[in-house]
Amino acid sequence: MKVVCHTRFEDIIGLDLFWKSAISEIQSDLYVHYNFFWIKNWIETVYSQDLKNQYQFKILVAYEGDSIIGVLPLMLEVRMRKKIFPYRYMVFIGHGMVDYADFVIPHHCPYETRLRIIDSFLKYLFKHHYGWEEIRFDLIPESSLNLPILTNLLNSKASMTLTQTLNLFIETKGNWQDFIATKGKDITSDVNRRINKLRRSGSFEFRFNEAISFESFFDEIKRIHIKRQDMLKRNSFYQETGTQNFVFNTMLWTKKENILDYCALLLNDKIIAYMFGFRINAVRYSWNVGFDPDFAELSPGKILLFMWIKEAFENPEVNEFNFMRGDADFKRKWTEKNRLTYKLRFKSNNMYQKLISSFHGSRS
Repeated sequence: MKVVCHTRFEDIIGLDLFWKSAISEIQSDLYVHYNFFWIKNWIETVYSQDLKNQYQFKILVAYEGDSIIGVLPLMLEVRMRKKIFPYRYMVFIGHGMVDYADFVIPHHCPYETRLRIIDSFLKYLFKHHYGWEEIRFDLIPESSLNLPILTNLLNSKASMTLTQTLNLFIETKGNWQDFIATKGKDITSDVNRRINKLRRSGSFEFRFNEAISFESFFDEIKRIHIKRQDMLKRNSFYQETGTQNFVFNTMLWTKKENILDYCALLLNDKIIAYMFGFRINAVRYSWNVGFDPDFAELSPGKILLFMWIKEAFENPEVNEFNFMRGDADFKRKWTEKNRLTYKLRFKSNNMYQKLISSFHGSRS
Protein backbone atom coordinates (compact mmCIF):
# COMPACT_ATOMS: atom_id res chain seq x y z
CA MET A 1 0.00 0.00 0.00
CA LYS A 2 1.24 3.49 -0.82
CA VAL A 3 -0.08 6.97 0.06
CA VAL A 4 0.17 9.85 -2.41
CA CYS A 5 -0.61 13.50 -1.65
CA HIS A 6 -2.45 15.31 -4.47
CA THR A 7 -2.61 19.09 -4.53
CA ARG A 8 -4.50 19.98 -7.73
CA PHE A 9 -8.20 20.27 -8.50
CA GLU A 10 -7.69 17.95 -11.49
CA ASP A 11 -6.60 15.22 -9.09
CA ILE A 12 -9.90 15.49 -7.21
CA ILE A 13 -11.88 15.10 -10.44
CA GLY A 14 -10.01 11.86 -11.03
CA LEU A 15 -11.42 10.46 -7.77
CA ASP A 16 -15.00 10.82 -9.04
CA LEU A 17 -15.90 7.15 -9.61
CA PHE A 18 -14.24 5.85 -6.43
CA TRP A 19 -15.78 8.58 -4.26
CA LYS A 20 -19.30 8.11 -5.65
CA SER A 21 -19.10 4.35 -5.21
CA ALA A 22 -17.76 4.60 -1.63
CA ILE A 23 -20.32 7.17 -0.45
CA SER A 24 -23.29 5.49 -2.19
CA GLU A 25 -22.85 2.51 0.14
CA ILE A 26 -23.23 4.65 3.26
CA GLN A 27 -26.81 4.86 4.51
CA SER A 28 -26.16 7.64 7.01
CA ASP A 29 -26.07 11.38 7.51
CA LEU A 30 -22.65 11.49 5.84
CA TYR A 31 -24.24 11.21 2.39
CA VAL A 32 -25.87 14.62 2.79
CA HIS A 33 -22.73 16.75 2.89
CA TYR A 34 -19.90 14.53 1.78
CA ASN A 35 -21.04 13.12 -1.52
CA PHE A 36 -18.76 13.90 -4.46
CA PHE A 37 -21.02 16.57 -5.97
CA TRP A 38 -21.10 18.60 -2.74
CA ILE A 39 -17.30 18.70 -2.49
CA LYS A 40 -16.75 19.33 -6.21
CA ASN A 41 -19.35 22.12 -6.14
CA TRP A 42 -17.68 23.69 -3.08
CA ILE A 43 -14.30 23.69 -4.83
CA GLU A 44 -15.65 25.17 -8.07
CA THR A 45 -17.56 27.94 -6.30
CA VAL A 46 -16.69 28.83 -2.68
CA TYR A 47 -13.02 27.89 -2.97
CA SER A 48 -12.36 29.08 -6.53
CA GLN A 49 -14.29 32.35 -6.27
CA ASP A 50 -13.92 33.36 -2.60
CA LEU A 51 -11.19 31.43 -0.76
CA LYS A 52 -8.47 30.46 -3.23
CA ASN A 53 -5.75 32.34 -1.35
CA GLN A 54 -6.79 30.90 2.01
CA TYR A 55 -6.54 27.13 1.43
CA GLN A 56 -4.24 24.57 -0.22
CA PHE A 57 -5.45 21.10 -1.15
CA LYS A 58 -3.78 18.14 0.53
CA ILE A 59 -5.73 15.11 -0.68
CA LEU A 60 -4.20 11.86 0.53
CA VAL A 61 -5.00 8.83 -1.61
CA ALA A 62 -4.21 5.24 -0.59
CA TYR A 63 -3.40 2.81 -3.42
CA GLU A 64 -3.18 -0.98 -3.49
CA GLY A 65 -1.28 -1.50 -6.69
CA ASP A 66 -2.99 0.80 -9.19
CA SER A 67 -6.36 0.70 -7.41
CA ILE A 68 -7.64 3.45 -5.10
CA ILE A 69 -8.75 2.01 -1.76
CA GLY A 70 -9.16 5.14 0.38
CA VAL A 71 -9.15 8.94 0.34
CA LEU A 72 -8.44 11.47 3.08
CA PRO A 73 -9.64 14.81 1.62
CA LEU A 74 -7.82 17.57 3.50
CA MET A 75 -6.88 21.17 2.91
CA LEU A 76 -4.34 23.40 4.59
CA GLU A 77 -5.59 26.64 6.13
CA VAL A 78 -3.23 29.35 7.37
CA ARG A 79 -4.31 31.68 10.17
CA MET A 80 -2.35 34.28 12.08
CA ARG A 81 -1.68 33.88 15.80
CA LYS A 82 -1.40 37.18 17.69
CA LYS A 83 -1.30 38.81 14.24
CA ILE A 84 2.34 37.73 14.06
CA PHE A 85 2.72 33.97 13.67
CA PRO A 86 1.27 32.03 10.72
CA TYR A 87 -0.34 28.86 12.08
CA ARG A 88 -1.24 26.02 9.71
CA TYR A 89 -4.33 23.86 10.22
CA MET A 90 -5.27 20.72 8.31
CA VAL A 91 -9.06 20.40 7.99
CA PHE A 92 -11.49 18.42 5.87
CA ILE A 93 -12.21 19.87 2.43
CA GLY A 94 -15.38 21.97 2.55
CA HIS A 95 -14.81 22.94 6.20
CA GLY A 96 -17.35 25.59 7.16
CA MET A 97 -20.01 24.42 4.70
CA VAL A 98 -20.43 20.81 5.84
CA ASP A 99 -22.23 19.33 8.83
CA TYR A 100 -20.59 15.91 8.36
CA ALA A 101 -17.18 14.76 7.11
CA ASP A 102 -15.04 11.63 7.17
CA PHE A 103 -12.35 9.51 5.55
CA VAL A 104 -13.70 8.15 2.24
CA ILE A 105 -13.37 4.36 2.50
CA PRO A 106 -15.92 1.90 1.03
CA HIS A 107 -18.42 0.57 3.56
CA HIS A 108 -17.71 -3.05 2.60
CA CYS A 109 -13.95 -2.65 3.27
CA PRO A 110 -12.76 -5.38 5.70
CA TYR A 111 -11.75 -4.18 9.16
CA GLU A 112 -8.06 -5.10 8.80
CA THR A 113 -7.83 -3.27 5.46
CA ARG A 114 -9.60 -0.24 6.89
CA LEU A 115 -7.16 -0.24 9.81
CA ARG A 116 -4.17 -0.35 7.43
CA ILE A 117 -5.57 2.50 5.31
CA ILE A 118 -6.18 4.83 8.26
CA ASP A 119 -2.85 3.92 9.85
CA SER A 120 -1.06 4.65 6.56
CA PHE A 121 -2.73 8.08 6.32
CA LEU A 122 -1.69 8.97 9.88
CA LYS A 123 1.87 7.76 9.35
CA TYR A 124 2.10 9.96 6.25
CA LEU A 125 0.82 13.00 8.16
CA PHE A 126 3.22 12.50 11.07
CA LYS A 127 6.14 11.85 8.72
CA HIS A 128 5.41 15.25 7.14
CA HIS A 129 4.63 16.98 10.44
CA TYR A 130 6.75 19.97 9.43
CA GLY A 131 4.01 20.95 6.99
CA TRP A 132 1.31 21.64 9.61
CA GLU A 133 0.87 22.71 13.22
CA GLU A 134 -2.57 21.25 13.99
CA ILE A 135 -4.98 18.78 12.42
CA ARG A 136 -8.73 18.99 12.97
CA PHE A 137 -10.82 15.98 12.01
CA ASP A 138 -14.14 17.70 12.74
CA LEU A 139 -17.73 16.47 12.43
CA ILE A 140 -17.22 12.73 11.96
CA PRO A 141 -20.60 11.06 12.62
CA GLU A 142 -20.93 8.48 15.37
CA SER A 143 -22.03 5.92 12.76
CA SER A 144 -18.62 6.11 11.04
CA LEU A 145 -16.76 2.81 10.85
CA ASN A 146 -13.54 4.84 10.77
CA LEU A 147 -14.12 6.65 14.06
CA PRO A 148 -13.18 3.93 16.60
CA ILE A 149 -10.09 2.96 14.57
CA LEU A 150 -9.01 6.58 14.21
CA THR A 151 -9.51 7.29 17.91
CA ASN A 152 -7.49 4.25 19.00
CA LEU A 153 -4.65 4.99 16.60
CA LEU A 154 -4.43 8.65 17.57
CA ASN A 155 -4.39 7.80 21.27
CA SER A 156 -1.20 5.85 20.62
CA LYS A 157 0.41 8.48 18.38
CA ALA A 158 -0.47 11.93 19.71
CA SER A 159 -2.01 14.01 22.46
CA MET A 160 -5.56 14.25 21.18
CA THR A 161 -8.64 16.20 22.28
CA LEU A 162 -12.04 14.67 21.57
CA THR A 163 -15.26 16.68 21.77
CA GLN A 164 -18.86 16.01 20.78
CA THR A 165 -21.50 17.98 18.90
CA LEU A 166 -25.20 17.11 19.12
CA ASN A 167 -27.41 16.58 16.09
CA LEU A 168 -31.06 16.63 17.21
CA PHE A 169 -33.85 14.79 15.39
CA ILE A 170 -37.53 13.86 15.67
CA GLU A 171 -38.95 10.48 14.72
CA THR A 172 -42.02 11.27 12.61
CA LYS A 173 -43.48 7.80 12.03
CA GLY A 174 -45.97 8.23 14.86
CA ASN A 175 -49.19 10.22 15.20
CA TRP A 176 -48.86 14.03 15.05
CA GLN A 177 -51.55 14.71 17.67
CA ASP A 178 -49.96 12.28 20.11
CA PHE A 179 -46.56 13.88 19.57
CA ILE A 180 -47.62 17.54 19.81
CA ALA A 181 -49.60 16.77 22.98
CA THR A 182 -46.26 16.10 24.70
CA LYS A 183 -44.87 19.54 23.84
CA GLY A 184 -45.06 22.56 26.11
CA LYS A 185 -47.36 25.54 25.75
CA ASP A 186 -44.43 27.55 24.43
CA ILE A 187 -44.88 25.63 21.19
CA THR A 188 -48.58 24.79 20.92
CA SER A 189 -50.36 27.77 22.49
CA ASP A 190 -47.83 30.30 21.27
CA VAL A 191 -47.94 29.08 17.67
CA ASN A 192 -51.75 29.09 17.64
CA ARG A 193 -51.75 32.62 19.03
CA ARG A 194 -49.29 33.79 16.41
CA ILE A 195 -51.22 32.11 13.60
CA ASN A 196 -54.29 34.05 14.71
CA LYS A 197 -52.21 37.24 14.64
CA LEU A 198 -50.94 36.29 11.20
CA ARG A 199 -54.51 35.78 10.03
CA ARG A 200 -55.39 39.32 11.13
CA SER A 201 -52.47 40.64 9.07
CA GLY A 202 -53.78 39.37 5.74
CA SER A 203 -54.09 36.29 3.59
CA PHE A 204 -51.46 33.66 4.35
CA GLU A 205 -50.60 30.15 3.20
CA PHE A 206 -47.94 27.47 3.51
CA ARG A 207 -46.42 26.02 0.37
CA PHE A 208 -44.26 22.93 0.04
CA ASN A 209 -41.83 21.95 -2.73
CA GLU A 210 -43.42 21.93 -6.19
CA ALA A 211 -46.12 24.38 -5.06
CA ILE A 212 -43.38 27.06 -5.10
CA SER A 213 -41.56 28.20 -8.24
CA PHE A 214 -37.95 27.05 -7.79
CA GLU A 215 -36.44 30.14 -9.46
CA SER A 216 -38.48 32.64 -7.47
CA PHE A 217 -37.84 30.67 -4.27
CA PHE A 218 -34.06 31.08 -4.63
CA ASP A 219 -34.38 34.81 -5.33
CA GLU A 220 -36.57 35.25 -2.27
CA ILE A 221 -34.41 33.29 0.17
CA LYS A 222 -31.39 35.29 -0.99
CA ARG A 223 -33.27 38.57 -0.42
CA ILE A 224 -34.52 37.49 3.01
CA HIS A 225 -31.18 36.15 4.23
CA ILE A 226 -29.27 39.29 3.21
CA LYS A 227 -31.92 41.51 4.80
CA ARG A 228 -31.94 39.56 8.07
CA GLN A 229 -28.14 39.43 8.37
CA ASP A 230 -27.87 43.13 7.56
CA MET A 231 -30.21 43.87 10.45
CA LEU A 232 -27.91 41.80 12.69
CA LYS A 233 -24.89 43.75 11.40
CA ARG A 234 -23.47 40.62 9.79
CA ASN A 235 -22.59 39.66 6.24
CA SER A 236 -24.85 37.13 4.56
CA PHE A 237 -23.09 34.30 2.76
CA TYR A 238 -25.42 35.08 -0.16
CA GLN A 239 -23.37 38.26 -0.63
CA GLU A 240 -20.31 36.16 -1.46
CA THR A 241 -20.27 35.26 -5.16
CA GLY A 242 -18.85 31.78 -4.62
CA THR A 243 -21.19 30.86 -1.78
CA GLN A 244 -24.24 32.15 -3.61
CA ASN A 245 -23.32 30.03 -6.63
CA PHE A 246 -22.63 27.08 -4.36
CA VAL A 247 -26.12 27.20 -2.82
CA PHE A 248 -27.81 27.68 -6.21
CA ASN A 249 -25.89 24.77 -7.76
CA THR A 250 -26.68 22.60 -4.75
CA MET A 251 -30.37 23.35 -5.08
CA LEU A 252 -30.30 22.61 -8.83
CA TRP A 253 -28.49 19.31 -8.32
CA THR A 254 -30.64 18.13 -5.42
CA LYS A 255 -33.78 19.08 -7.37
CA LYS A 256 -32.54 17.01 -10.32
CA GLU A 257 -31.80 14.11 -7.95
CA ASN A 258 -35.27 14.54 -6.43
CA ILE A 259 -33.90 15.08 -2.91
CA LEU A 260 -34.46 18.85 -2.59
CA ASP A 261 -36.98 19.60 0.17
CA TYR A 262 -38.28 23.12 0.84
CA CYS A 263 -41.21 25.17 2.09
CA ALA A 264 -42.29 28.77 2.59
CA LEU A 265 -44.78 30.89 4.50
CA LEU A 266 -46.46 33.52 2.33
CA LEU A 267 -48.36 36.58 3.55
CA ASN A 268 -50.37 38.41 0.90
CA ASP A 269 -48.53 36.37 -1.77
CA LYS A 270 -45.08 37.38 -0.46
CA ILE A 271 -42.62 34.92 1.10
CA ILE A 272 -41.86 36.01 4.67
CA ALA A 273 -40.13 32.82 5.90
CA TYR A 274 -38.48 29.84 4.26
CA MET A 275 -36.80 26.55 5.07
CA PHE A 276 -34.94 24.21 2.80
CA GLY A 277 -32.86 21.10 3.01
CA PHE A 278 -32.82 17.59 1.63
CA ARG A 279 -34.85 14.40 1.85
CA ILE A 280 -32.72 11.26 1.71
CA ASN A 281 -33.66 7.73 2.83
CA ALA A 282 -36.93 9.05 4.32
CA VAL A 283 -35.08 11.66 6.42
CA ARG A 284 -35.89 15.37 6.08
CA TYR A 285 -32.68 17.36 6.72
CA SER A 286 -33.30 21.01 7.62
CA TRP A 287 -30.24 22.92 6.38
CA ASN A 288 -30.97 26.61 5.73
CA VAL A 289 -33.75 28.75 7.23
CA GLY A 290 -34.64 32.42 7.38
CA PHE A 291 -37.39 34.98 7.83
CA ASP A 292 -38.06 38.56 6.74
CA PRO A 293 -37.18 40.81 9.71
CA ASP A 294 -40.00 43.20 8.75
CA PHE A 295 -42.39 40.54 10.02
CA ALA A 296 -40.41 39.46 13.10
CA GLU A 297 -43.27 40.25 15.50
CA LEU A 298 -45.33 37.52 13.80
CA SER A 299 -42.60 34.89 14.41
CA PRO A 300 -42.92 33.52 10.87
CA GLY A 301 -39.90 31.22 11.29
CA LYS A 302 -41.39 29.61 14.38
CA ILE A 303 -44.75 29.11 12.67
CA LEU A 304 -43.18 27.64 9.52
CA LEU A 305 -41.03 25.20 11.51
CA PHE A 306 -44.18 24.01 13.31
CA MET A 307 -45.90 23.38 9.97
CA TRP A 308 -42.88 21.70 8.34
CA ILE A 309 -42.56 19.25 11.24
CA LYS A 310 -46.33 18.65 11.17
CA GLU A 311 -46.14 17.93 7.43
CA ALA A 312 -43.33 15.42 8.11
CA PHE A 313 -45.65 13.46 10.42
CA GLU A 314 -48.40 13.50 7.81
CA ASN A 315 -46.11 12.60 4.90
CA PRO A 316 -45.67 8.80 4.50
CA GLU A 317 -42.35 9.39 2.72
CA VAL A 318 -40.75 11.02 5.80
CA ASN A 319 -39.76 9.01 8.88
CA GLU A 320 -37.48 11.56 10.54
CA PHE A 321 -37.04 15.32 10.82
CA ASN A 322 -33.32 16.06 11.29
CA PHE A 323 -32.24 19.47 12.59
CA MET A 324 -28.64 18.74 11.58
CA ARG A 325 -25.66 20.17 13.47
CA GLY A 326 -26.12 22.22 16.65
CA ASP A 327 -28.30 22.01 19.74
CA ALA A 328 -29.88 25.47 19.88
CA ASP A 329 -32.58 26.00 22.49
CA PHE A 330 -35.39 26.19 19.93
CA LYS A 331 -34.46 22.68 18.74
CA ARG A 332 -34.43 21.29 22.27
CA LYS A 333 -38.00 22.48 22.75
CA TRP A 334 -38.94 19.96 20.09
CA THR A 335 -36.79 16.97 20.98
CA GLU A 336 -34.01 15.55 23.13
CA LYS A 337 -33.23 12.70 20.73
CA ASN A 338 -29.81 13.11 19.23
CA ARG A 339 -26.88 11.61 17.42
CA LEU A 340 -23.32 12.73 17.90
CA THR A 341 -20.58 14.01 15.66
CA TYR A 342 -17.02 14.09 16.91
CA LYS A 343 -14.12 16.52 16.66
CA LEU A 344 -10.67 14.93 16.93
CA ARG A 345 -7.84 17.43 17.17
CA PHE A 346 -4.10 17.04 17.70
CA LYS A 347 -0.94 19.07 17.23
CA SER A 348 2.29 18.50 15.39
CA ASN A 349 5.50 17.94 17.33
CA ASN A 350 7.52 20.14 14.98
CA MET A 351 9.75 22.80 16.53
CA TYR A 352 7.71 25.70 15.15
CA GLN A 353 4.51 24.48 16.82
CA LYS A 354 6.40 24.00 20.09
CA LEU A 355 7.82 27.51 19.82
CA ILE A 356 4.39 29.04 19.32
CA SER A 357 2.92 27.03 22.21
CA SER A 358 5.82 28.11 24.40
CA PHE A 359 5.28 31.75 23.42
CA HIS A 360 1.57 31.56 24.25
CA GLY A 361 2.32 29.82 27.52
CA SER A 362 4.82 32.47 28.57
CA ARG A 363 2.30 35.27 27.93
CA SER A 364 -0.68 33.62 29.63
